[in-house]
This record gives sequence, C-alpha cells and structure tokens, in this order.
Amino acid sequence: MEVEGEGVHEIPVGPVHAGIIEPGHFRFSTVGETIFFLEPRLFYTHKGIEKHFEGMSFFDGVRLAERVSGTSSFSHSAAYCMAVERMADIEISEKAAAVRTMLLELERLYNHIGDIGNMCAGTGVAIGNTYGAVIKEDLLQFNKRLTGSRYLRGINIIGGVTSDVFLKADDILNTIDAVTVEYKKFMKMLLGTISHIERLENTGKLSKDIALRLGVTGVAARASGINDDIRKAHPHFLYDDLDFEPHTSGKCDVYARMMVRAEEVECSISIINALLENSYNGDLSSSVKTIPAGSSALGYTETPRGSVFYWVMSDSKGMPHRVKLRSPSFCNWPAVPFAVHGEIVPDFPLCNKSFNLSYSGSDM
Repeated sequence: MEVEGEGVHEIPVGPVHAGIIEPGHFRFSTVGETIFFLEPRLFYTHKGIEKHFEGMSFFDGVRLAERVSGTSSFSHSAAYCMAVERMADIEISEKAAAVRTMLLELERLYNHIGDIGNMCAGTGVAIGNTYGAVIKEDLLQFNKRLTGSRYLRGINIIGGVTSDVFLKADDILNTIDAVTVEYKKFMKMLLGTISHIERLENTGKLSKDIALRLGVTGVAARASGINDDIRKAHPHFLYDDLDFEPHTSGKCDVYARMMVRAEEVECSISIINALLENSYNGDLSSSVKTIPAGSSALGYTETPRGSVFYWVMSDSKGMPHRVKLRSPSFCNWPAVPFAVHGEIVPDFPLCNKSFNLSYSGSDM
C-alpha cells in the first residue's frame, strides 16, 4: 500500500536487520519523524509447515511442532500432542499433566524475563538489557540440566512425556528461589529508572476496541484490558487445580505490556512452587500405536505470546491428512501498525519489542 501526500516520506527497514533477529520488512510512511502508516511485509521464513505435517507420521509430527517457533517449542508440541491424544481417546496421567504444566510455566518464565530485558534495549538502558539476558540464560541452562534441552524439546510425546522432572525437585526449588531474588532486584532497578519508565508510558497504545476487532491474544490482549488466557478459559493439564487469575491492564501501552509480563512472572513462580508441593500418580506415558482413521481434534496451550491452536485430522488410513495451526504471532502482527500509529520512528523498536512476536511462528 502506498501513502501519498505532501510531506510524506517512505522509510524501508529490513528484511535484513542488525543482530541475529529473524527477517521481516517494515515500510514506514512518515510525516517528519511521526509514523503515519506502517506496512509489515512478512513471510520471508515461510516453510510450508502445515504441508510438511502431512508427509510424516503423527509421532514424528511432535518434532516438527517443536520447531515452528523456537522459544515456544514446548507450548507448540504440547498443543499438538493434546490434539492427537484426543483423536486417539487417550487421557494422559496426572504425572504427565503435572510435568507439562511445570514446563509450560518454565517456558513462560524465561521468555517473559528475557522480553522485559529486551525492552530495555529500546530505551537505551543497557544494564537492564544485560540483566534480563543473564537471568534468562540462567533459566535456559537450568532447562538443560532438567530436561537435556535449553528450549525444552524432546519431552512431549503422543501419550505423555519422556522425563519426570519432579525427580529433580530440589534443583527446581533452589533455582526458582535464586531466580526470584535476582528478578526482584531486576524489576526494582527498572521501575526506579525514571527515564526508562517515561519512555514506556503512553507509548505504543493499542486500544481494547481494536485489540478485540483484530482478535489479539496473550500479553498484548491482557495489556489492553482483555481477559484472554486459555489456561482459565479452557483449563487443561493441571491448570484447573491451580489458584491463579490472569493479569490485565487498561493502560494499553508499552508499560502495560511490560507490567503484565512482570506480574505473570510472579504468577508462574507461584504455580511452579505450588506444583512442587504435591506428588502425582501414574505413568509418564501411555502406549499409543495407531490413530483412528477419519478422526479430528483440537489442541491448545497458552504460549508466552498467547494462545496457540492445533487442529489435526487423520485420513482413511489413520495417517495425517490435515494439520491447521494458528499461532499467537499470526494474530498479533496486524496489531503492531495500530500501536505505532502516531509514534515517532525511534520508538518503533520499543513498540515492536513490547509485542515480541515470532516471525517464524507467523510465517510458518
């Protein structure tokens, strides 16, 4: 789309960016430094993921689901497994459900803390950016000790999980306690940095009305006053047994998106500690050899970016016929141009990082 008029200039950015971020092209139409219109041009990482599912078994599909969006590997594979398990009329054990719930929250924890740190890069608070990266790295190394994978891959299988993480309960407790201490210092520093907070407040506003119309999900929705959390709307695994409430804000700006993440970090820590207080029965996995022909089901989880859905269907031979995937980034990318409208170009990186959307997760 071309924007024409007196004083309108186009600024092309990308698809190759500084650093190691994914490719995406952004075409700004500006009047002076003010963004009048933003056109994101995505799909540089389109891989035909949904078609690839059709060429492999349901069991191999778990590994593909883990690679749709790297930092949400566990959420994606858990949603895919849920769909296939429902097709096979398999109910996973309490222990497997507890492991999945625990690792979903660990995935949310390292993502949210890393995202809060990344937002500091947009305001020039280098120490905050580094502090967040250090805590995130500690959690990634902990993931490696706990599961053998920094990004929690190789744990989900059709019918359950491969590892009982509760055997390392002491390590989980000690790590979470240490992370909690560092996280509180981190947030105290950020909230006490006036220049940082002033850049966040009233920047990148996404109204509740527009968020509802676009079907925005996750942190972006909750920061715009929408109570959208599939863990509560459609409880799965052990979420129905846990006492927590989604955190929302009516401020609708970058600051709100940071604070929703901050509150959810504390919520995830509470959930992890609550899970460690109980013991769980059942085998890690149930044997699943075949999937009924002509069956279909829906699976879902709440990723760190929002809800992800997998609709899976088998053919007449019990092989994958169709996998339809809807990621949170696919829903939320259309909201970014609305959030940056009227902002200045130098604030775009800050607005963009406050959403922290996955290019790969959208492009598929």
